[in-house]
Amino acid sequence: MSSTLLKIAIIGEGVIGVSTALAIRQALPKAVIKIFSDRPFEDTTSFGPAGIFRFNEDRYKSWAEKTFNFWAKLEREESPLNTGGKYF
Repeated sequence: MSSTLLKIAIIGEGVIGVSTALAIRQALPKAVIKIFSDRPFEDTTSFGPAGIFRFNEDRYKSWAEKTFNFWAKLEREESPLNTGGKYF
C-alpha cells in the first residue's frame, strides 16, 4: 500500500459540504480533509440553517427521522470541535 497521504479539499461549509466531509472522514479516517469557504459561516446563512423542515409523504418522514437520529447520535457522541455542529 502507498504511504502517500490522501488530501481532500471540500468547497463550501454549508450542510452539504460538512456532511460530505463527515462521510469522507468516516470512510477514510486517515485522510486530511480541508473545508474551504469564502467567508465566515455566520455571514453566509440565516440563524439556524437547515434546522426546520416538514414532510407529508411517508417516505420523506422516514428519511427525516433517520437523518434526525443520525445527527442526534453524532451530537451526543462527538464534540462540536470535531464535527463543527452545534445547537443554536
